[in-house]
This record gives sequence, C-alpha cells and structure tokens, in this order.
Amino acid sequence: MVPERKSPVRMPTKIFRITTRKTPSGEGSKTWDRFQMRIHKRVIDLHSPSEIVKQITSISIKPGVDIEVTIADVLVQLPRNYL
Repeated sequence: MVPERKSPVRMPTKIFRITTRKTPSGEGSKTWDRFQMRIHKRVIDLHSPSEIVKQITSISIKPGVDIEVTIADVLVQLPRNYL
C-alpha cells in the first residue's frame, strides 16, 4: 500500500545573525565578525496506516538533522454522492 502524500512544502527560512567585534578589549581597528545560522524546514503530509509511519520514523538520519513527527487521527466524512 502506497501512502497518499503531498509534495514537500517549503516553510520560510529562518536566519539568525550575530555581529560582534573581533577584538575583546575594544582597542585597535574596528573589525567585525558576522555569523549566521539558517534553518530550512519542509512539511510533508502523509495519509497512511500507523505501520507505515513506524517504518518511516525508524529510518536513520544524519547528525544535525532534526525531524518532528505529529500524528493526528482524522475522520473524514465524504459526501453521500461521492461514490
């Protein structure tokens, strides 16, 4: 059984920036270091049985990659004339 899915939806990229002086004492030329961290998120909606969700969550993932799984039981009522 192939789960129904929607392609990955890109969420806005979060950019955290820190600008700091290179010299700790404040003396000397005014040189600055700029650091930034970018966080990229994707959202994938899967409509599948719990067995398939268990298989998906058991995949090994590289360090530094975080995955959040939310499981929601949703009952969908179809219109009477759907079939």
